[in-house]
Amino acid sequence: GTSTPMGKLNDFADDDITDEEEGEDELFAGLSPEERFGKLEEIMSVADANPVTDLEVGDEVEVYIQAVALQSGRFMLTTNPSSKKMKEVKKESKANKAVERLIAKFGGDINNILSLKGTECEGIVKATSQTGDWLYIQPQKDDLPVGIAALAEGINAENLAKGDTVKVRLDGIDESRGQLAMTIIEV
Repeated sequence: GTSTPMGKLNDFADDDITDEEEGEDELFAGLSPEERFGKLEEIMSVADANPVTDLEVGDEVEVYIQAVALQSGRFMLTTNPSSKKMKEVKKESKANKAVERLIAKFGGDINNILSLKGTECEGIVKATSQTGDWLYIQPQKDDLPVGIAALAEGINAENLAKGDTVKVRLDGIDESRGQLAMTIIEV
């Protein structure tokens, strides 16, 4: 296979990497093995961390586990102690794509979303989280998309079910999920 600073490209098979969050927004979806390694090198900034060219056989190097492929028993190492885990990178990438889609729904201008901050309106509960600390709410204003709603003090998610009407305050964008952010202020 083709050699890179990280190894040979044919050393990894698609089924070597498992992840419970695989889906349409897969970080490597549609990429060839060469492109995947290019993306990995970009993400981990291998060339910027500690150049491989400075190493000699027998040198001791402090390394950190970057990712583990459970099926094959392989793992990726990095010399960068502050590098992100692949799941974190993947989650961040999905959230960034979702924010871009959300902004596009608002005419491509983030200010159109931010101008709604503080607006109160009715909303319909679409789903509850398993942890109970947030819900999916469909605001009943200007065809706004479903968003993530936190619970204001004194409001208990156990009293809410799918289809219930609540009053929400729009808070902007939940950047960790790439959706509208709001707070349930009244049940």
